[in-house]
Amino acid sequence: MNVEFIREPNLLLESIELVYRYVSGKTYEDVRNNIIVNYGKSFDDAQTKLIYDYTSTLSKIMKQACLEVNLRDECTKKLFSKLGNASGGNNMCIAKLMTFNFADISIIDLFDAADYINRKFHSIIGGRYSFCGVRTPGFIEFAKLSPGDTKRSLMDQIDTFDLENQYKWETYKVLSEYDFYFSKLVDIIRPVAKCLKTRLHDVDDVVEERIAFWKEYLEPHSVEHFVESQGNNGEKYVKDNARAIIWRVSCDELVADVDVDSPDWLKMFLGALIVPGAVMESKNIQIDMVQRSLQVLGNKKRLEILYLLKNRRLFGYEIARLVDLDATTVSRHMSALCASGLVTAAKGEGHTIYYTSNTNKIRKLLQNTGSLLVES
Repeated sequence: MNVEFIREPNLLLESIELVYRYVSGKTYEDVRNNIIVNYGKSFDDAQTKLIYDYTSTLSKIMKQACLEVNLRDECTKKLFSKLGNASGGNNMCIAKLMTFNFADISIIDLFDAADYINRKFHSIIGGRYSFCGVRTPGFIEFAKLSPGDTKRSLMDQIDTFDLENQYKWETYKVLSEYDFYFSKLVDIIRPVAKCLKTRLHDVDDVVEERIAFWKEYLEPHSVEHFVESQGNNGEKYVKDNARAIIWRVSCDELVADVDVDSPDWLKMFLGALIVPGAVMESKNIQIDMVQRSLQVLGNKKRLEILYLLKNRRLFGYEIARLVDLDATTVSRHMSALCASGLVTAAKGEGHTIYYTSNTNKIRKLLQNTGSLLVES
């Protein structure tokens, strides 16, 4: 696999993530403790020290960079507060939804990156595209409309998001006045980015080590294989080329997505403290994978839907009728099931989307659950 690594940090995305963590109260001590508890047994003393040193450095950077962030400012709270969703995830905010999936990760300068995101957002919302979901850590998913399809209203598009209703409304208000709120967003993060431009070089040694590690790791492994190993659907990641950036601030996150401008390429965000070797072998990751899938299935209606899809494909309104739910609620359930990989979606004529169960993924979930809970 051909991977092009971008060595400099994307100041806009890093600043948004830092402010989000600052506003939401997510500390780097929590990040460190979570990594040590989950994966510490596979680390030697040097790796453990690296994690302690790195998170301590990020704590100091956050304290310095966010000095001018006003936690009482209504706009700051609106853009950076956590968004709750039906699947229980809480690592998203509106500022991320406004930017993450519209960014070119190779554009390093704050204002150039902001200009690109603004133009890309308007080209999507004003073009033959439709928003069709959200996923952590803050990506709006969108799809190109087929010829003859009628584009739905922005509110109808946002209604497909796996968010609680109050957050759908807040998201709609911001996206419908995008230019105003995007300008506010840039104003909020400008002093943060100025600080990060110099301070993030404090972790350059770790970044270079991680780039070397990922280059070696990805040579024999595909991104699809890695994504599947984490319990997610890897079908969309079958690509030969990728651009990757090491996330300094979001050091415990790993995200891959198709590049909007270059559909044959992936864009990858690799957290600086993500260690694939430990991840691949760690029993805790297998537990996390099973837990995420079972959390999606913890809703009785979703189990009913999977049962209905066992031997046939159905579209949304058929499912809504059979499980006695309104179309909006069914859309939210289908978004969660598709995101987990337990269900696949295929576009039919017009606006019709057909759903089928992903039997391979379901069997893999049962197999992994059995290997965890039953002795072989």
